[in-house]
Amino acid sequence: MKPPIPSVPAEIPVADYLNHVLDELGTEFGRSARVLVYVLSDVRRWLGSTSALEVGRAIPGAEKDTEPLDPLPGLEDVLVALCNLIRGEEGDSDVSEAVAFGCAQVAEWAESKGATVSAMAFAQAAYRAYPENPHNAYEIGRLARRLADHTAAESWLRWAAYSARRRLDWNVYVLSLAGLGNLCRRRGNLPLAVRYHRLGLRVARRRGLRTLEGDELYDLAIMHYEMGHPLQATECAHRALDAYGPGHERIPRLMHDLAWIWMELVGDFRSAVDACRALLPHAWRPSERVLVLANLARAAAGAGYELLFEASWNETWATVRRQETGEGHAAALLQLAHGAATFGYWARVEIAAAEALDLARERREGFSLVIAERMLEVVRAPVLDEDQLHKVFPDYRRTDTAPRDEAAADLVARCANAMRLRRDGAPESPTRTLIGG
Repeated sequence: MKPPIPSVPAEIPVADYLNHVLDELGTEFGRSARVLVYVLSDVRRWLGSTSALEVGRAIPGAEKDTEPLDPLPGLEDVLVALCNLIRGEEGDSDVSEAVAFGCAQVAEWAESKGATVSAMAFAQAAYRAYPENPHNAYEIGRLARRLADHTAAESWLRWAAYSARRRLDWNVYVLSLAGLGNLCRRRGNLPLAVRYHRLGLRVARRRGLRTLEGDELYDLAIMHYEMGHPLQATECAHRALDAYGPGHERIPRLMHDLAWIWMELVGDFRSAVDACRALLPHAWRPSERVLVLANLARAAAGAGYELLFEASWNETWATVRRQETGEGHAAALLQLAHGAATFGYWARVEIAAAEALDLARERREGFSLVIAERMLEVVRAPVLDEDQLHKVFPDYRRTDTAPRDEAAADLVARCANAMRLRRDGAPESPTRTLIGG
């Protein structure tokens, strides 16, 4: 019996979406964010989604924009092209496809700036302009999952998978299956998530989609660790490396997630230390490097390597002080706090958590803000409560005394060797340290 054909999902209502664009991007770009508001309004009007009267009323302060607005960096050409396209008549399939492509590029740019609701507004415009491309439906589902709208995410990902299979677009089909698997994983249904990823793996292997095959094996490796199946997890991770091939850009991300899993779920801090040290020469972006350094500090503390913890602690703080953007800093400082708690350095925990709290407030990072507040509540109590300390700081008084995991050590070595062979011919890391070697 064939599964039922899914119906076309309804458009996700982005409440007061025009104001959302200003809220998300106005802090960084000021009045220039209004450029996106005007373009989005014009696109929606061209698509028949909004009347001219509604648009005029929806844009706050529109009557005050009598002077030209500065262009947004990286989007000037795309926005000019979009404006030129929508001056024509609706109905031309080539124009509709070009409008969809332009909207998708704006959505990608907005997401890179952390403006997920703005990205959703443009992603939905892309789908409305050209629903024939299943990737447009997939992007809505993926963004809905990021916005924690799981019901909408499931509907759009199912529709994207159905549309992609009909059009023999195997890339989007596998991506949609992976998205459904990750959605099930977020909901806690790991067995169903594994089924989706295994189906995606079969399709990717049959169609010769090597990178997507590696991605599915990567996800399966992480989920097997979460389900307490370390042997299957290690096997999937090795197979992911084989699918990616030496030098693939996804391998550092795999190594980073494995280090996290070894710390959080397995308690294998020594393998996490080896993984973080292998990652450092390849962590060039400031936001990535500071987190790797902080993870190394936490892993070193759990492994009982006090000198390495001290060196990593100092270098993480130095890196935080050298960077102005603050991206990734709150999460990194929370990792430092976890490492300091392992040794019972409560003054250091308070310093790191307090700085993380200030950064999380400034950057509106809700998850980090909640964690930092909880840490400070516990360590600033008049009397330290052992039960609360263990709940908030899972590494407290915990050291890695398990026998050396040779399978994990072999996996780290393979990842480290694969990362040295960059396909794009990138040079050696410009920032080499004593810790990273």
